[in-house]
Amino acid sequence: FVFARAAPARALRRCGGKLPRAAARLSGGAAAPAAAATTRVVDDIVSAALDRRSYRWVELDSGLRALLISDANSDKAAAALEVKTGHFDDPADVAGLAHFTEHMMFLGTESFPDERSFKDFIGRHGGSSNAFTGMESTGYHFGVNANALPEALGRFASFFAEPLLREDSARREMQAVHSEFQRNLQSDQRRIFQLLKSTCDPAHPFSKFSTGSLETLGGAAAAARGAPHELVRSFFETHYEPRRMTLCVLGQQPLDELEELVGKSFAGLARLVRSPLTAGAEALSAGPALEDASAGAFSAEAGSERALGDGSVQSGSGHGGAALAGPFTAAQRGGLLTMEPVREARMLRLLWEVEKEEAYVQSRATRLASAVLGSEVEGSLHWLLTRHLWPPLATSVSAGVSYSFSDSSLFSVAVSLTPEGLARHEEVSELVYGAIHLLRETAAAAPSGGGGLPPHVRAERATMARLAFEFADEAEPLGVVKALASRMHTPGIAPSQILSRPYSWPDEARAHPAPLRELLELLTPRRALTLLVGPRPETRLEAPLQERWYGTPYGLQPVADEALTRLAEAAPHPDLRLPPPNPYVPDSFQLLEPPPPAAAAAAA
Repeated sequence: FVFARAAPARALRRCGGKLPRAAARLSGGAAAPAAAATTRVVDDIVSAALDRRSYRWVELDSGLRALLISDANSDKAAAALEVKTGHFDDPADVAGLAHFTEHMMFLGTESFPDERSFKDFIGRHGGSSNAFTGMESTGYHFGVNANALPEALGRFASFFAEPLLREDSARREMQAVHSEFQRNLQSDQRRIFQLLKSTCDPAHPFSKFSTGSLETLGGAAAAARGAPHELVRSFFETHYEPRRMTLCVLGQQPLDELEELVGKSFAGLARLVRSPLTAGAEALSAGPALEDASAGAFSAEAGSERALGDGSVQSGSGHGGAALAGPFTAAQRGGLLTMEPVREARMLRLLWEVEKEEAYVQSRATRLASAVLGSEVEGSLHWLLTRHLWPPLATSVSAGVSYSFSDSSLFSVAVSLTPEGLARHEEVSELVYGAIHLLRETAAAAPSGGGGLPPHVRAERATMARLAFEFADEAEPLGVVKALASRMHTPGIAPSQILSRPYSWPDEARAHPAPLRELLELLTPRRALTLLVGPRPETRLEAPLQERWYGTPYGLQPVADEALTRLAEAAPHPDLRLPPPNPYVPDSFQLLEPPPPAAAAAAA
């Protein structure tokens, strides 16, 4: 149920009734409200029957949304706050400003001005802290001994209510950002990510350089806008608005006490509320949020990015017949992007612009396609490339959404190649398109009920998802709060479904084949960017270009028209087939009683 109410009045037992100074002051020394009012509460959150934790979703009067988790048996506490802003919001001439701002947020607040105050406190109390900057979100998190949560949360909240963002700190931290960039120069994962970005449409924010460097943060273009600390302050004041923020806190305290603690600790956010919100934020404030919206972004440590005629199509799924949005250029669609790695690696990756992820949440079309294209059973594409054909052409095959944006996402099939597979990469591409052809034919002929595939494929995925939800091992606190703070930004997730939504599948009656058919219609050679990674002599990459930021040698050229036609007409390999029913997937979750001792002995 959902209702409005004022915050509880009981004292904070865990900190002796005393509020840390960070929650008791505002910038300029003005006294903060005793606590933020809670304007919306949801207690009926769907959780697994075996889950011993309790949950509550609240919204404060500032617009901050928080998920509270009470675990009386946990010896650790944790909190994560995610802001719906990332490097997509960087000014065009100050690349890396969102990332730079993330670094600066740790370096002192009005209540705790020492730059190391927070990290030292967390370290003294058995914990750790970290942060990341993604494409469209920035996250901060910490874990700590359970009894230190009240003070730790107050210190953490002060980052967002009263950061100092000092000039001398900015000068030093620019060097830290640049050093991080330098450390990543030899990372092939980073080089691939930035190469995709640098070759895409410059009008799409995916094209931006995300990390930042001394050149982008301290060069002439940035200086023309202002001093570094002034740029950070401007970014913070523009994008760090409570209605853009989601918070998850896990502690030993009962839910009422956690609610009171959050209300007092984050009372200072009221001063950040702006009306109206900055451009693009109105939708964010409308309610809780796509499942794992950051899919494909980099897993990040502190200060890292987490981490998709011209081939365009008309789509009737979520775009009202308008051309599908996305980051690719005409040169990328139907193009071959060849790259030389730093380390020895060989890979073929086919990427297509598809609908934004939330368009597939109800149908699970991307998961169904991934389940078949990435299957490893006999008769699968993986089996064909790694075991059936000789010599093997690949060592692994995976499929799924690689990058997710607000306007679209990139679906990919990635094949780790053997040297023989790299030499025959056109044949590997043809086998991939043959597998897509098989899926497309199956979906076209499918009746309602299986989502476009034989019913057992959908049913098995739904069963395994339910098992994963109902019988999951208890996750450690820090991982839980990070995942849930991010999931709260997912469009369309009701608060009551915040735990269960990623595991939900449509029932058979609603599993219509149309969404899968529409997805597969987008996976064509003329819409694909083919990424080929390998040593230059093997890829025949001649006179390569150099990517601007990482210096990656690469080439981008169109795939010959006759080759695109051949790929479009590729028939499935005769030994390729859809996954058969899995006899080990249960059809009942009923626990069986152990047999009586006598019966067990007789059976032995």
